[in-house]
Amino acid sequence: MLLKYSDEIINAEKLNTEKIIPASLQSGNSHLENAKLIEKILKGEGSESQNKVVAINVAKANQLYNPQQIIQELYNESLEFIASGGAKKQLKLSI
Repeated sequence: MLLKYSDEIINAEKLNTEKIIPASLQSGNSHLENAKLIEKILKGEGSESQNKVVAINVAKANQLYNPQQIIQELYNESLEFIASGGAKKQLKLSI
């Protein structure tokens, strides 16, 4: 069940990780380049900063469906899922 969403600022300290420098995040110059970049991240080939950004977004989305779970645990699970290649496998199943 999806519960009511509320905005929340999640800082690096809450996740027990270092802050991300925005300049370390790069995007492509086109939709195709961005799609390739996302695929690279999901294969576990993204930069540390890219992996962290994707992981916190996945963790927060999962928390909307599982509000009893702790965001730091979901974040760590998401990082592991990306690093293990699980995200790549899931992407292949989805397309």
